[in-house]
This record gives sequence, C-alpha cells and structure tokens, in this order.
Amino acid sequence: MWFGGVLAASAAVGIVLPIAVALTGPVSVPLGAVALAAFCVVFTGLSAWGLVALWYDRILLHADAIEVVRLGRATVRLRRDEIRGRRVLPAPTLVLERHEGRPVRIGVAFEADATFEEWFASVRDLDREDVARAEAVLLALGPTQADAMRAMQSARRVARVMNAATLIACAWGTVYPRPRALVLAMLAVLPIVAMGVLATGGGRYSTEGERNDPRARLALPLVMPGAVLLLRALYDFTTMDVGVLAGWVGACLVGPTVLLVLFEPALRARWWKPLVFTVVLGGYAWGVPAHANMMLSSGPATTTEVEVLGKFVSSGQGGGPQLHLAPWGERDEESVRVSRALYRETEVGERVCVDVRDGALGARWFVVRACEITPP
Repeated sequence: MWFGGVLAASAAVGIVLPIAVALTGPVSVPLGAVALAAFCVVFTGLSAWGLVALWYDRILLHADAIEVVRLGRATVRLRRDEIRGRRVLPAPTLVLERHEGRPVRIGVAFEADATFEEWFASVRDLDREDVARAEAVLLALGPTQADAMRAMQSARRVARVMNAATLIACAWGTVYPRPRALVLAMLAVLPIVAMGVLATGGGRYSTEGERNDPRARLALPLVMPGAVLLLRALYDFTTMDVGVLAGWVGACLVGPTVLLVLFEPALRARWWKPLVFTVVLGGYAWGVPAHANMMLSSGPATTTEVEVLGKFVSSGQGGGPQLHLAPWGERDEESVRVSRALYRETEVGERVCVDVRDGALGARWFVVRACEITPP
C-alpha cells in the first residue's frame, strides 16, 4: 500500500539522515546537532508507530455491528442501530456519528472492497443529505426550479471569474508588483467587489467554503488580497507613525466585518465566526491605509545618509534580506528589510540613503536605497 511505503521511506530518512551528517562532517553548532538529533528521533519514532499501526489497525464487520481496532486505543464496537450516519473527511477519514456519544473516526488507508461498500451502503450518508438540504433551499430562491438552477450556475461562474482574478492579482502583487498603482488598486478593490456580489447574490454565495455547502464560494477574493497587501506593506517601505493610522485601520477592520455579518447569515450562527473573520481581515485593514498613506503622499523627501552596521538574511517571520542601520534622526539602531539587489550591493561600513516622506494620511514613511540612485 502507498501509505505504508510513505511511512517506510520516512523512517529510512530519519535513520539515514544523522548517519549521513556524521559521515560528511560534524555539525558546526552544538545546538544544531541537538536539534537535528531530536528531529530524527521524533521523525523515526512517528514513522515506526505509523507502520505498526498500519499492520495492527483493522475494521471488523459483523452483520449487525462494526468493530474498530486501533493501536494504543480501546477497541470500539458499534451496533448498526447506534449509528446515526456516516461522513467522509479529507485524509481520507470515515466518521461514524452516533445517536448518542462522540463520533468515531476511522482512517481509511486501504482500498475498499465490495463487502466494505455493501455494509456501509445501508448507513445514512449525512454528507449527501446536507448537500440535498442546501440545494433545496437554493432551488426555492427562484420562481421556478429551472430559474433557480440557472441563477445558481451563473453565481458559480461569477465566483470562478473572481477567484481566477484573485489568484492572478495576488501572484502579480507577490512576484512583480509593477505598475504598483494598478496592482495595489486591484488588490484593494477585489474584497469590496466580493462583498458587493455577496450582498446582491440572494444567498447564493458563501464566505466560508464549508464542506457540503453547494453555494458559490467567495472566500478567496475576501481573504487573499489582504495578505498580499500586508506583505507589500511590510517589505516595500516602513511606516514610522503607526499610531496615526490606528483610526483608519479600525475602520477598515470593523467595517468589512460588520458588512460580512450582515450579508452572510452563516457567520451569525456561531459567536466566534465574526471574530475569525476579524483576524483574517487584519492584513487588509493594515495594508489599505498603509499603501494609501504612501501612494498618495506628494511632498518632497528628506534624505539622510546612514551607516550600515551589519547585514543578514532572516528566515523567521517577516524575514528576508535586512540591513542593520546606525541611529539616525529620531530612530535608534534597527534592522530594515531591503531589496535583494540593495542587499547584494551594500557592504558593512558603507552608507545608504533613507528617504522620509510625510504620508497622505499623516503617518511618515521611509524607504532605504543606494545613495547614487536618484529618489523617485
């Protein structure tokens, strides 16, 4: 079975990796050696456990019951009349819901045979029932079922176009954001358009993309553009007076969240769902005001030459090539993200130019550049 092959390969990697490192040379940092050893032990242990579980775990089908035998857990026996229905989750995982008690999850790492399929054919398919109920609600939205079906197909086409536009704009904004104004405008407008479509869609659109929901999904254009806007705001320039933008950030955060809750009844079903969207929209809430503050500023730049005290490439959150700058103006020593070209061309001890501008929304911002380059 392919799953057993993956586990065996993982265990082999966990065993061979430390041997290869030991033969090719010592790890230069002791902490790195400890981390490598711990990783290999955990990797090998989990893979070995998976192989044993693959051999040990089994499903026993009886005429009126099912037994689930799993390594390290108590055997579970369910009578047919105790099973409310079944669902299938990714991985794949078979979930048996009971009339009373917690559901039983079964990892299906094998090919289902005719006996298996015949036994479960008589168990209610809860996934199919959920889809049928949701589709019945959608079909009731039109004057006739044919009209409702055409409207639903049209909604799915609109969602596909919006999702494709989102992927293109996000890839464009991530890889090569030029012309900057056009890319940023697309990223800022896409979530607004998605909310407009949601508001006028007559319940045919979904913001969450949950399983068994046949509605057209708009989660992508609502969420992804904000992530790219945040990325560009962190990497392309530095906002100095962050507190000045607090009101704008709050408006861009609370406003869309309130509109989504009004337009999407499913978000009102659980109290925590609006909170999740508030967090998810955080990138959009910061990215739009920060870029507007930068792009709409028109005053001249104040340029300061600053010595480079160090340079490094960070792999952590917000990482990338960074220059460690000496104190300048009202700023203490700090590390600033720069382009890879500037990072390669600048040596420690040299000086770079910092261009500071007054933002359109009142927050100053700056960029770091090579001094021989004329500021834009």
